[in-house]
Amino acid sequence: MSNGDGAKNCKNTFRIIEDRLTLLKDTSKQYVKRNWISDKIINPVFSIFGKIGGIVVTVMMFLTFLDVSLRYFLNKPIHGSLELTEFMMALLVSCSLSYTASKKGHIRVDLVLHYASKRVSRIIDVFTYAISAAFYIPDMLASLAKWESLNG
Repeated sequence: MSNGDGAKNCKNTFRIIEDRLTLLKDTSKQYVKRNWISDKIINPVFSIFGKIGGIVVTVMMFLTFLDVSLRYFLNKPIHGSLELTEFMMALLVSCSLSYTASKKGHIRVDLVLHYASKRVSRIIDVFTYAISAAFYIPDMLASLAKWESLNG
């Protein structure tokens, strides 16, 4: 085999990979139904939630770093840092879950959905979101009640 054959095989391999990636992009777009409410209202709100989650995790990181550093070097920890971190964790989970759900970024096992019709797939999606809300809403209400009891 000459050097020209190796380069040709390499180009063919890259072309095949590029074609498959293009096919994946095209097939993933067909499942996303676009509408005005989603584009203009819901997605920007969830995008803000994602940014809030990023800010919260950064603040948590710096608070923990400062608390550990001050405790280790000066023997003066930040009082209440654990409680602040716990509240920020609840906020982080709430914001991140909604943002990830809006981007359809949760891990899914689509062994069944791959063979199901679009209608059945949508019914399963609605059922899944309802179950998620059933767990999320009581958790959020409990977090708010705890927050009010500490501030009241």
